[in-house]
Amino acid sequence: MILKFLFVDLRYINAIAIRLFMIILSEVLYAKFNFVYTDIDYYVITDGAKYMIEFESPYNRETYRYTPLLALLMIPNHFINNNIGKILFSIVDVLVGLLIEIVLNIQNKKGKKFETFWDFLNNPFNKTVLLYLYNPLTINICTRGSSDCIITFFVILALLLIELDLYYVAGIVYGFSVHFKIYPIIYAPALYFYISTRGADNDSRVANAIGDSSVSDKINQAVNQGINTGKNILKFIFNYKSIIFAILTVLT
Repeated sequence: MILKFLFVDLRYINAIAIRLFMIILSEVLYAKFNFVYTDIDYYVITDGAKYMIEFESPYNRETYRYTPLLALLMIPNHFINNNIGKILFSIVDVLVGLLIEIVLNIQNKKGKKFETFWDFLNNPFNKTVLLYLYNPLTINICTRGSSDCIITFFVILALLLIELDLYYVAGIVYGFSVHFKIYPIIYAPALYFYISTRGADNDSRVANAIGDSSVSDKINQAVNQGINTGKNILKFIFNYKSIIFAILTVLT
């Protein structure tokens, strides 16, 4: 019971604490032993932010190859502390775990309504998300200053919005994920047809048994079945919700 409280109920507090500890430790190791823990790209986007402060393009910084929005997020590094960006990425990384947990509950419809946050902390998937929150790989990535957690956040947020039938907002959010880095585009077909499946008529009735019908009746039934199948395929491919989702993604 005590272990559950310490490692499960306090999972989000622990996740933030571990990430902050890694950031502080990296600063101590750098000061004492010149041990560099920071991702090289973190220096690049921080330098890009400096150009934006001076009302110049972040692309004036050599090897800057990211969205200007990322440099914009790094501006506090120059006014508060150089680790603000790492702290931001760590918070986003923990929020990814929260989104995963919410999506799992919605998709599996385990959901009694959670009246308090304490009820949510004891949901059926509270241990599953530990695989993400306590994952050394994800902890290492965000605390070294990689922004990949932002892309992950937008992708899973888009999936959550789709589950909530907010397809158009999901298209905008998914568009931001592709804007930050191109590789989330690989999820586009899956999301597009998943929306089509959710939006399609789920009438699974089949045609009546042919039985002792005449040959001409059998032919007519077969033709009608073929036509109905073709219509269903077209509805699946050209579902209007999926099309608007795709358009908003591209526009974003």
